Amino acid sequence: GYLSPIKALTVPLKLDLSQVGVQAGDFKVGEIDTALDPYLYQIADEMRTYCMNRKTVVFLPLIKTSQKFMRILNEHGFRAAEVNGNSEDREQVLRDFDEGKYNVLCNSMLLTEGWDCPSVDCVIVLRPTKVRSLYSQMVGRGTRLYPGKKELLLIDFLRSHGCYSVKRGCETSNCGLCTVLMDDVPVLSCSMLAARADGHSVTTLEGLQEEAAEFIGFIADQGADQCGFCNPGFVMNTIALLRENPDPTDDEIRAYLAGNLCRCSGYDGQLRGIRAFLDSRKG
Repeated sequence: GYLSPIKALTVPLKLDLSQVGVQAGDFKVGEIDTALDPYLYQIADEMRTYCMNRKTVVFLPLIKTSQKFMRILNEHGFRAAEVNGNSEDREQVLRDFDEGKYNVLCNSMLLTEGWDCPSVDCVIVLRPTKVRSLYSQMVGRGTRLYPGKKELLLIDFLRSHGCYSVKRGCETSNCGLCTVLMDDVPVLSCSMLAARADGHSVTTLEGLQEEAAEFIGFIADQGADQCGFCNPGFVMNTIALLRENPDPTDDEIRAYLAGNLCRCSGYDGQLRGIRAFLDSRKG
């Protein structure tokens, strides 16, 4: 292709953006900064797991936060630099980053356009936005092809919409934990670029509580909800199945839910629970 594949990784923080104000259709930058600041050390710790051997660009809300985060990253063993509109050595820093002197480059929205470094293979967005074009500009800094580059790793620490039911599991589209409904059809959110959802309806388990409550008790009664980690994806697919086929056979249930992995059970409990729910409706 003409662009690098994107691998999305969610590392959620307990960061509440619900009180952050909105101005001109986007979050107020100063209030984002205040909410984000207490989590910078935690983010740096997580980055050591995923980014130490990558070439990373980090987008932050304000210059002072960008400079502070650069210092924190250097304390954590990164070779981090920072650029902003007032940097007198900006061209030198960008050149040094391109040539590998630094492995992390922090900025306060300076690099969304007019800058190109194809070897970037990790983008971290710490500046949440409601503007799709701005988000696409940030992600786009890492989508250029480059020799030896396998993918762009896109790390989301914020989950600003509060959809905590969407789990991160295998990251390879094999476990079903990240299932959401797009236009009422189940999709694996780990393998779908957010831009593809533009103009479509996306529903998570948070929006299906009443519908899920109808049958989740039957699943629990069969002992099929042991650790609970797989439940959201399982419930999402079950809802989609029953909407599409209100009276499925056991084989149809197994086929529809084959993409949902569960490490606790042998799947028979889920099947018995769904069957008991269907039988109760026939009454």
